[in-house]
Amino acid sequence: MLQSQSMSAEFEARKGKTLVLGIGNEIRGDDGVGIHVVRRLRETLPRELASRVDVEEACTGGFDLVDYLRGYERAVIADAIKTEGGEAGTIYKFAADALRPTAHLGHSHGVNLASALAVLSELKLGAPREVTVVAVEAAWLYEFKEGLSPPVAAAVAEAAAVVAEELRRWHR
Repeated sequence: MLQSQSMSAEFEARKGKTLVLGIGNEIRGDDGVGIHVVRRLRETLPRELASRVDVEEACTGGFDLVDYLRGYERAVIADAIKTEGGEAGTIYKFAADALRPTAHLGHSHGVNLASALAVLSELKLGAPREVTVVAVEAAWLYEFKEGLSPPVAAAVAEAAAVVAEELRRWHR
């Protein structure tokens, strides 16, 4: 019973708020760019938005995303992306509904962002009504190395500015 009361309090605290979630793994090269973007955002977040926005870092995926997103009115996800023929450091902004849920649910890590949002919606667990993804094209995703490639590192400040602009648009 105590756990559900705690979860209810957390859920209530998120109502009407926006989550900015940086996703990534800092020891996997450019995969960590989402973490760097939200750290930069924390340094530059306008004071008038601070009480309406939670900024979090997540070195996870799968069903853990359900817990991060649950109960927020809106969310911005900062992450790395790898597209065919994409140029490292390119910044993309798109609505999360452009993503397709994964058909593979054999283990929790097989659940992507679109699937986590679908779970929240289908089970009426408090899915954000609006989710934007700000992604930076990665050069190094699968190597174990600390730090970002030069073009991705150069894109961090601009990606954080794109996130901040989305927040200002939502919270006018």
